[in-house]
Amino acid sequence: MGLRAVGLAIALAACAPEIATPAEQQRAGDRVDADRVAAVLARLPGAVAASAAVRRVDRDPLAPVTPRGPAGSDATMIVVVATADADDGALAGAARAIATADGLPAPRVAIARTARAAAPPAELARVGPFAVARESAAALRATLLALLAAIAAAAAYVAARYRRRGNSAQ
Repeated sequence: MGLRAVGLAIALAACAPEIATPAEQQRAGDRVDADRVAAVLARLPGAVAASAAVRRVDRDPLAPVTPRGPAGSDATMIVVVATADADDGALAGAARAIATADGLPAPRVAIARTARAAAPPAELARVGPFAVARESAAALRATLLALLAAIAAAAAYVAARYRRRGNSAQ
């Protein structure tokens, strides 16, 4: 009985969910904020791509809440890759406005230039639950139909084997 109890305790411990520390929760929140700001910035006219990093100072969860930490303790860095004809001032201003509107500390913004022009957005087609480029829709349909035929053939094979053996599928 003792070995079973130990085995059960090990199995339960292995299945227990991981509990994040307050610092890990804060880092996850910083990553979510950075990803959200970068996604918005990447859609700006003249922007090819954007990246953001947010780092907030670790706060003691048991300490009294203060309205603001020390000046300069939190940091936000934004990099926007722009086309050659994009307006640096407008992109930097928009990046600062978006970050501060999202409640982030005043960001440092860097604009990088690329020689290539922004690609036009691909025209999408719906194939079942998928949204794919219109050129790929026919190939995806053919692949899905081939997979469906393979599954049907496998099911027919299994059913035929059961009938030959005299077993029912029920």
